[in-house]
Amino acid sequence: MNMKDEEIFDHYLKIARVLGQMFSPVLEVVVHDLRRPEQSIIAIYNSHITGRKVGDGTSDLGYKRIKGEVPDETVNYENKSPRGNKLKSSTISIRNKKGKLLGALSLNMEVSYFEEISMFLLNIASAKKEKFIEEKEHFYFGSIEKEMESTIKKILLERNLANVPLNKKEKKDTIHYLITSGFFSKRKSISTAARLLQLSRPSVYRYIREFSEDVDINES
Repeated sequence: MNMKDEEIFDHYLKIARVLGQMFSPVLEVVVHDLRRPEQSIIAIYNSHITGRKVGDGTSDLGYKRIKGEVPDETVNYENKSPRGNKLKSSTISIRNKKGKLLGALSLNMEVSYFEEISMFLLNIASAKKEKFIEEKEHFYFGSIEKEMESTIKKILLERNLANVPLNKKEKKDTIHYLITSGFFSKRKSISTAARLLQLSRPSVYRYIREFSEDVDINES
């Protein structure tokens, strides 16, 4: 192996070390010298995934690569470890400037770690519908006024208008949104909107009528 080939391998050895440390313990990173297929492994990180070590030989895929039966880049193919764990694997050929095959960089990610996390998250997020709850639970059922306050504060927060003085247009836009959401069909809605938007009750009525004469207002 001449100096240029050594420099090429040195480059891949650095990459392998960084990837192995960065994605420990889920990613096995292997550098093969395929000119010596029976002892091809010259570096391996997170070797617990396949149980191999430096000095071990290449896999059957390595021999196919030597014969030219696989492409230089083989990315994200399904695989299994010797213990039967699911892997997602990728390999890339290492060649010199003349195109001669020197070796390969192989990546084996044990996806079982992520499957366990995925199942945990699915279980945590799963929920069931109950026939006695139509759409959502009304958390302020004992106080309709508090529920209306929460609705208005949420609208203002979404529009970055919380805790700031509202101009006339912003107040009218908020009233229009409340109309479309059916807000004013609730008891004491006019008083609540007037207080939180710093409007008089007649002003709230006037804005409502400007948008629509058909709003069903419940102020009892």
